[in-house]
Amino acid sequence: MTPESRTLSPWHYATLLISATIGNILFVWPGHVVSAAGENAATSVLVIVAGVGGIGLVHHAWVHQHTPLAGSARVAVMAIAAPGLLIVGAIDVALTALLNQMLHTLFYADTPEWALMVPFLGIVMWGAVISLDGLGRLTQLWVPLGGALLAGVSSVALVNASHGQALWPGHLVVIPAIHGVAIMAYLAAPVAPTVVLLTPHINAPDRTIRQSFMAAAAVIGVTLVAIYALVILLVGPDAIPHLRWPLVYTLETITLDSTFFVSRVGLAVIFLWTAVVALAFSVHLRLSLQVVQQVRPSLPRWSPIILGLVYAIGIGVFRTPTASSHWIVDRMDPLACGFLVLETIGLGFWVVVHAAGHRRHRGMKS
Repeated sequence: MTPESRTLSPWHYATLLISATIGNILFVWPGHVVSAAGENAATSVLVIVAGVGGIGLVHHAWVHQHTPLAGSARVAVMAIAAPGLLIVGAIDVALTALLNQMLHTLFYADTPEWALMVPFLGIVMWGAVISLDGLGRLTQLWVPLGGALLAGVSSVALVNASHGQALWPGHLVVIPAIHGVAIMAYLAAPVAPTVVLLTPHINAPDRTIRQSFMAAAAVIGVTLVAIYALVILLVGPDAIPHLRWPLVYTLETITLDSTFFVSRVGLAVIFLWTAVVALAFSVHLRLSLQVVQQVRPSLPRWSPIILGLVYAIGIGVFRTPTASSHWIVDRMDPLACGFLVLETIGLGFWVVVHAAGHRRHRGMKS
């Protein structure tokens, strides 16, 4: 990795990772984890938050051991990133259909579906072809803005919270808690590809890079916990499994006093989060292009358009929200879970063996 390629700042890296990970939680989350884990859902959420941090730290340690990336290490990066990005891309296709269905059902019933998706996919493809630093600046703008607005709306909404007792975990039952963690594995799927592909581009010492990852993981964790708490407190665990979009429903019902200029503030979060979803897809598409460039360095200019249009397939394939959610939760999530467990354990073993061998070699020298 040449020095001039290290143009990404730690702050841009953190916001790119946050955007790539939390962009898809607007849709089916946290309904499926509540259905799977019941009163153990809070425990499952805390475990998946810790899992995101652990997955990222293992991959950071591996990249640090093999920087600069060359030869077999570069092949290993492709072996790590390519399967994860295929899973993420397959999930994005269904999420595109879910986004279109949500907007068409709740807000734009009389608008043709193509009129909603063409601008969205245009933004996704534009974000994927600009420079990596430029994409980082976009996420640096929108991620804090979305987080601040969500925090403000949540603080207003908590005044009317009526299910506070449901937020606290009940008696821990291991099997439902594990099921709840497994059914959220797709949320962690973008972490490994993002870490191994972006870390070599960061212009900072390894300690600073690791700290920026921990800051990003903390933001992801706080966001997941805050959204889970918001939905539980306002809707209640009994109603959540019966809602198609629990978070969207919760935000749509948040209002301010009529004297305010904007009363339906929850809707502002929904539309702002749609921009974050577009950025998440742009990051995923950009990372996919980086993997392809490892095999074919000079790509045609229209190649991002071809990859971007694949997302539009979801609109035709997944005609209902039920079909889209089924594809994500029942089809792709088990693949994501299996891949993450096997790949992280294998890579962790590799890191430990490499570190032990390095210490032994250093000891023999001394």
